[in-house]
Amino acid sequence: FASNQVATQRSRTRSKSTRGIRQTHPHQSKLDCLRALRREPYTQQPVYMAQQVQAKQRELQSKLEAMLASVEDERLRPMRKQGFLAMAKCCDLSDPTAYQQCLQKAQLPEQRASQVVQGELNDFQSRLQRAIATCQDDVKDGGYSDQNRAQNVFNTCVGKVFDAHAGMLGDVKKRIEKGLSR
Repeated sequence: FASNQVATQRSRTRSKSTRGIRQTHPHQSKLDCLRALRREPYTQQPVYMAQQVQAKQRELQSKLEAMLASVEDERLRPMRKQGFLAMAKCCDLSDPTAYQQCLQKAQLPEQRASQVVQGELNDFQSRLQRAIATCQDDVKDGGYSDQNRAQNVFNTCVGKVFDAHAGMLGDVKKRIEKGLSR
């Protein structure tokens, strides 16, 4: 009697575990898998493309920071040192008006350098934003019905923009150095 109860319980457990699972053709799971594999590149591509664009953005940011560090080390820090040394000499002046004028004159080169660097960075950022806006306009004007295709076109365009602007950093540095030499 006890063994009959155990056998009945096992059959109930088996029937509960297979409830809701639809019986299919033996090759059905392989077909579903193949269909999923064919679809997967299309569904995963925008994510992959977005990751590539983010990597290019990080690369551009890194190159920009390296260029600014180079300008800081080669040009701004020596200029700052000269300004501090000039301000220290101002402390030897006894006339308060002459002291103030001396401090202002000593700080002037660094202020001008800061304006040059900031102006070039603002110009670079503005150009980058305009180029990305052009990519957005191109996608809008393309009339893409497939959202994934539109996203891929946009990501490809933005990736090219980041590459192009990374190539411009040498010219930006030259303009900054030219502005600092004046």
